[in-house]
Amino acid sequence: MRISVEGFTELVLTLMNEGPLPAAMRGEGETLAGAIARVAGECATQALLETPLDRLSPTEDLSALPTEVTWLKDGAGRIMLPADFCRLAAFRMSDWSRTLTTATDTESPLWQRQSSPVKMLRGTTRQPVCGVVTLPAGMALEFHSCRSESASVETGLYLPHPGPDAEGMMRIPEGVLTAAARKVRLNL
Repeated sequence: MRISVEGFTELVLTLMNEGPLPAAMRGEGETLAGAIARVAGECATQALLETPLDRLSPTEDLSALPTEVTWLKDGAGRIMLPADFCRLAAFRMSDWSRTLTTATDTESPLWQRQSSPVKMLRGTTRQPVCGVVTLPAGMALEFHSCRSESASVETGLYLPHPGPDAEGMMRIPEGVLTAAARKVRLNL
């Protein structure tokens, strides 16, 4: 759902239903609407990351991942992520038997095992593994467990950062809108 920063500010004010925010909670000379607009994007991102995917509409505000794969070795590859990437929604390679809806934390032991020389410790086409890694060229979705380099991206969907964009519009899934507005109130 696209909503203007002003529309989001009105939603936060409606939820607050408490009158003006004390000056001590705002920056010097900052209006309440300005304080809300200042934290709106960060709070919306936090709410989007914390909301379970099953609470979002299956087609709501999803964007397609790029399909160009850079192959590494031993069935591993990576896809460069768009600048507005916020959260993985669905990812599946053509030779996998299941779709992943979360990227593994790259600090976890599961992710660390993917570089093991012992193939038994790595993910498989039945239990694939992917993680978001930071490279000099930007962020990438790195995955393991393909049988060959002929595999292709079968499903690749993500939720973009909520914004606001250059036009002052935010992309907040409807299932996250109220949670994002509450987070703004808590962060003021």
